[in-house]
Amino acid sequence: MGVKERRERVKSETRDKILDAARELFTSEGYEGVSMRQVAEKIEYSPTAIYLHFADKEQLFHELVHEDFARLATVFQSAAMPANPVDRIREIGRTYVEFGTHYPNHYKHMLMTPQPPAEGVTRGVSMLLFQDFVFPFELTSILILIAILGALVLAQRGESVPAKGGQQKSS
Repeated sequence: MGVKERRERVKSETRDKILDAARELFTSEGYEGVSMRQVAEKIEYSPTAIYLHFADKEQLFHELVHEDFARLATVFQSAAMPANPVDRIREIGRTYVEFGTHYPNHYKHMLMTPQPPAEGVTRGVSMLLFQDFVFPFELTSILILIAILGALVLAQRGESVPAKGGQQKSS
C-alpha cells in the first residue's frame, strides 16, 4: 500500500469515526443539543479535524441522514420480495424490523431523533422511496409502514398523533 492509499484509508476511517460519534450524539441529544465541538471531544479529535470533513453541523447531519437511508435502501434492495402483495407487505415489515435490530443507532437517528427543519428526513425518505427498485405497490406499502412507525414514535414520546383535519388526537 502506497502513501496515497494509506492517507485515503485514514481519511475514510476518520470520517467514519466522526459519523458514528455524531449519530450517537444526535440520537441521544437531538439536533439542537449537539455541537461540532462535542463530536470532536467524543472521538478525542480537535474541532478543526471535524471541519476538514464537514463544513458545519447541518452538513454533518444531512450526510448521516443520507448514509442511513442509503443503508436502509440497500437492505431493501437485497431483500427477496415475494410476488404476492400480502406476502410482500409482510416482507417489507420484516425488513424494517431486521434493519432496526441490526442497526439500532441508525434506526433511532433516522426515525426517532428530533430533527432540524424537516428537510433532512424528507430528503432521506424521498431518496429511499424513489429508488429504481420501488414499484407503486411497494411505495404504498412503505408509506403505510412509515405512517405506522411515525405514530408509534410519537406515542413512545408521549406526543399526540394529528387527527384528520390537522387537529391533535391523543395517541
